[in-house]
This record gives sequence, structure tokens and C-alpha cells, in this order.
Amino acid sequence: MIRIHFSTRRDNLMLMGGLLAGLLLLPSVDAAESATWDIPLAGNAFITKPEVGSKDGVPREGAMRLQSPKSVVSVYVHLNKPGRLEMALRLTVPEGTSSLRVQAAGQSFTVEAPAGASRVAPAG
Repeated sequence: MIRIHFSTRRDNLMLMGGLLAGLLLLPSVDAAESATWDIPLAGNAFITKPEVGSKDGVPREGAMRLQSPKSVVSVYVHLNKPGRLEMALRLTVPEGTSSLRVQAAGQSFTVEAPAGASRVAPAG
């Protein structure tokens, strides 16, 4: 699931990010107009650069599964107005530590995700 909270305040794009269980986008709340949406990953997230033989994917229930460090997942969301957007990803890493690079609006952030309970991790 993607949760988007978006405000129409015109500031720099702010980003926050994460991995496996779902994607969470959270923008600034300090504007005259703001909204929050829950959007499923299924139908909005796609493996756009798959690793041959990997089992990476976004099944119908929307829990993104990433195992290959070479796979690229693209998430598409349309916003009707310019505004401030902060992103975060809800992460679940079953074992070990995962590293995820998040890119948006020409900015890139790396998120380190240790194994453990599901959590939301900022990417910027």
C-alpha cells in the first residue's frame, strides 16, 4: 500500500524512504490544503528492470518482494497540483540487512534496513 499525504505548499521536494511490505509517502502537513490517500502497490508498482531468474515482484496483495540487488521497481502516482511531498517506505526485512536506493525528482537516498519487525524508514 502507498499512503500519500500531500500539501499544496510550494516548497522544495522532500523525500523519505524504505523496502518490502509496502510503500508509504508522507508529505508536509503545514499547508492550507492537504490530503492523505492509501494506494495499493498492485497496479502502481512494477519491476521495470528485473534480474534474470529472480522471484522479485509485486503480487495482487501488494506486498513487494525484492531479493535481487539488481532489480529496479518503479512506483507511479499522479498528483494534480504542485506541492511538498515527503516519502517513506514501510519495510520488512526477514533476515540480514538490506540496502535500498530511492530516487525521485533528481534526488537519490540510500536506506539501510535491518531484519526485524515492520517499520517506516525515512530516505532523506
